[in-house]
Amino acid sequence: MRSSKTGSPFEAGVTRHGDADQPMKRSRNSAYNALRHGLASESSKHINHQLEVIMLAKIMCNDQENPILFEKAFAVAECDLSIRDIRKYKNRLLVRSQDPAASPTSEIRKERKFRFKQHDRKTKNGTKLVTAFVGLDSSPEAAAHFEQCMKEYWSVDADRSPDDAWAKALPDLERISRYERRAWSRRRRAFMEYIAVLSGFGAPALIPNELALPR
Repeated sequence: MRSSKTGSPFEAGVTRHGDADQPMKRSRNSAYNALRHGLASESSKHINHQLEVIMLAKIMCNDQENPILFEKAFAVAECDLSIRDIRKYKNRLLVRSQDPAASPTSEIRKERKFRFKQHDRKTKNGTKLVTAFVGLDSSPEAAAHFEQCMKEYWSVDADRSPDDAWAKALPDLERISRYERRAWSRRRRAFMEYIAVLSGFGAPALIPNELALPR
């Protein structure tokens, strides 16, 4: 009889499709990415964000004293503002990618090293410029050397073209698009519930005054 040295993967607590902790790891990675991109749910708890959502929800309710309608409108408004913030962030990514030193956010360490090298090069050029200024005299050679040091110190790399900036930002745009798709999916469900209540289906019963809409 042959004996198995490895045993069943289920006996080791591992599924056929990989580690059993994969869903938890994906959840942690998603939370980290949202925090890195500034799309974490903590920002939605800010008082200014809440006021915007309330104002938009009240407009959608059209001054109707219906707390269930307000609840559904509030959910739709939250999704609308999330989509707005995601699209603003996409625009900021495109603007940032015009910088020739910018890299995708997943390569932030590579970008940091490159910027440190830029700083060191700028420092060396500054030292050369100071030395050329100290040794400046009336000779044409010294003046030409000083002009060359000035050009090296003040030279600036040209921005990337719109096409190159878009291509550089594409990895980040693809990641952010997942958040936008989820927000649209949540909005679709919330909007259908909002329309159902607005149309009179499932109208709420009378409620106490302490649950009235915020003004």
